Amino acid sequence: MKEILTCLTLWWVAVPAAHAQFHATNLAPETLRYRLLSGSTEVGSATLTISRDHAAGLIHIVESISGLFEQTATVTLRDNATLQTLTSHTVISRDNQYHQFQLQYADDGQRVTGEIRRPPQFGGYRVVDTALPARAADIYAVVPLFRASSLAVGRMIQFPLFNALENETGLARAWIARLEPVTVPAGSYECFRLEAYTGNARLILNIDTQFPHRIIRQIVPSLDVKFELVVIE
Repeated sequence: MKEILTCLTLWWVAVPAAHAQFHATNLAPETLRYRLLSGSTEVGSATLTISRDHAAGLIHIVESISGLFEQTATVTLRDNATLQTLTSHTVISRDNQYHQFQLQYADDGQRVTGEIRRPPQFGGYRVVDTALPARAADIYAVVPLFRASSLAVGRMIQFPLFNALENETGLARAWIARLEPVTVPAGSYECFRLEAYTGNARLILNIDTQFPHRIIRQIVPSLDVKFELVVIE
């Protein structure tokens, strides 16, 4: 296992950041509902809604989480093979404290502007105007972009990201480790297992091998929380 991780690390370092190409059709218009579990205890729920504005060539993704904390993240992507992030608006409420991030991406994702409003102990109000690597994605677009990638066992995925919460650029990267059967309230699925990172944060994603490659289960080890698909609408 150590040798595998070493090889992956070297691959991510050695391969230059390329312009990733995505399958926009994987982001099919629908609503997906998830339950959040910590161990065997249900601790919240999440709803993911994807819609399209065909006239404007846009995809809108809204993810709402409730339970452990309240969060709504809305991202708008260009509806083509770049799936370039255009806007991102996130509101987080936890322990009676509110965080709001409103961002616009321009110049092929090479610049992000906007504003951040957080409690004083987290930095307060801040204007954002940051240069980014070409086609950088907003952190809240990362999981949909993994889903929209070309999926095959053994494949590596990598693209730049911007994380407003930490005010830093980084890399989203994933290794499609194997096929894995997964059973959730919505049913049983044959899934790709992705070992993924957004910056330094680890994710484990189970993505249905069948089109439109929905996220069936998402595990966040740092929070000891997993998302399981409950219903497709």
